[in-house]
Amino acid sequence: SDIDTSALHKLIDYKTSFSDSSAAKQQVSIIFSQLWQRGYLLAQVNSIQKDSTHLGVNLSIGKQVEWAKLSKGNVPDDLLNRLNIKPQQFSGERVSYPEVFSIEEKMLDYLENNGFPFASLKLDSVKWNQNTLNASLMLEKGKLITIDSIKVNGSAKISRAYLYGYLGISPGDLYRENLIRKMSVQLSEIPFVEQESQPRVIFNNDKASIILNLDSKNASKFDLVIGVLPNNRVSGKVLVTGNGSLDMWNSLGRGERVKLTLDKLQPRSTEFKSAIEYPYLFQQPFGVNLAFEIFKNDTFYLDVKKEIGIQYLFSGRNYLKGFVRNTSSSLLSVDTFEIKQSHTLPSQLDLSVTYYGLETVFENLDYHLSPRRGWYLFASAAVGSRKVIRNPVITQLKDTNEPGFNFTTLYDSLPKNSVRYELQGRIEKYSSISRTQVLKFSLQSKGLIAPDIFQNELYRIGGTRLLRGFDEQSIYASWYNVFTAEYRYLIQRNSYLFLFYDIAYYEHQLKNNFYTDTPMGAGAGLTFQTKAGIFGVSYALGKERGNSFQFRSAKIHFGYVNEF
Repeated sequence: SDIDTSALHKLIDYKTSFSDSSAAKQQVSIIFSQLWQRGYLLAQVNSIQKDSTHLGVNLSIGKQVEWAKLSKGNVPDDLLNRLNIKPQQFSGERVSYPEVFSIEEKMLDYLENNGFPFASLKLDSVKWNQNTLNASLMLEKGKLITIDSIKVNGSAKISRAYLYGYLGISPGDLYRENLIRKMSVQLSEIPFVEQESQPRVIFNNDKASIILNLDSKNASKFDLVIGVLPNNRVSGKVLVTGNGSLDMWNSLGRGERVKLTLDKLQPRSTEFKSAIEYPYLFQQPFGVNLAFEIFKNDTFYLDVKKEIGIQYLFSGRNYLKGFVRNTSSSLLSVDTFEIKQSHTLPSQLDLSVTYYGLETVFENLDYHLSPRRGWYLFASAAVGSRKVIRNPVITQLKDTNEPGFNFTTLYDSLPKNSVRYELQGRIEKYSSISRTQVLKFSLQSKGLIAPDIFQNELYRIGGTRLLRGFDEQSIYASWYNVFTAEYRYLIQRNSYLFLFYDIAYYEHQLKNNFYTDTPMGAGAGLTFQTKAGIFGVSYALGKERGNSFQFRSAKIHFGYVNEF
């Protein structure tokens, strides 16, 4: 050796302890890459000594090169062409050592990501002419390595089929170093597992086995919110509302997700939502999404929503989805007296709408239950066709004062099919301003663009989920924007005091009724963690249509979240 350990450490940075032999061998390649980068093109291994726990390498670095004249040696022409390495670099012209390093880096990077992790590139037939090096390239590919399998140690209940799809690796694939390097980051983004150590690779002849040490992590949760609100129908009484949801991850060990929600937010109204996501069909980055929702609005109408979607899956919880959604609305009661008197259709009608759309989620949150930093983005766009269904109760009406009037003709002025566009977006930003203080800003928007809109097509906002300080789902809008600013003072990871301010702009657009408003809500609350789960309480006030905040109309909500 022409250099000792301390001198080499001053010249380049390198590690001296490793989890396995393959990592140690890769470090040797990194050392030579750094030496080439600094112009030591003649660096070579003189000898290697190894036992069960140590790997010793004796090397020489040679003279530092400023210029070189290279011939391609045994490097195949098809490899040079594939990497777009110019032939004139081997035509006898002088090239600088950074160019030589670039050639080496391109070749080794390509080979280690195409089945040759132990490939090396050396200089052969070396001759000096003043400060210029004359040499030819010598490429040693080593064995062609393919993936044998992924082995999982630890308590994680997760199928290898899911891991093959998620990590983009399958048995028989060529070894790809870039996939191995990003594997730890990918695994850290799976909600229901945690890594006990970095992934390891064990090479056996021409096979590579990937060892993952994964334990289960609580990601499923039960969420319950109870609201205590003034009863606007009965003076002096309160109204109790409830919302419960169950979000289950990986119950079958295949990375699937099942969501169930039941809302009892108004005295005689009930909403049920369900959805299932099944990822990595046939070990490919595609998943299927099914959703079913039903909403009964008092005795007025019943909405049923069905959706099927195909997701293209990115890392973590990020995806792009194409979907088909059908929403039907059926009247439960009809004010026949009013129709007979006015000879006009009601503002709510039986209808069916089929949408075709795209949806995407991208997020980068440090912790999902109580983020301190990061962002969340959701966007959706859809185009659909609405069909009005003639209600037999209306078409069969008879007016004794005008026996010749046919109520079926009331539908004649409505288009058979009506095109509508739906846009939706949500963005959240969390910023840590100190160790114990967090700011949250969010904007949620949704809009229906159509020439004519019925009452039972409007969106329902207001309440603890969206625009706090108001009765649950008490505001009907054809378009809304809700901005939120929230300050959190952290007591523990899942315990904090918070102050919030919500402000919205919405439009209410019906055929003969259009108005806008800018309601706002403000309040405070406390979330605290116990051994039994996370509890929360909030107090909110709201104002709308130019009125002031009314303390007698304050909304109090109690919440409970349990991870399992």
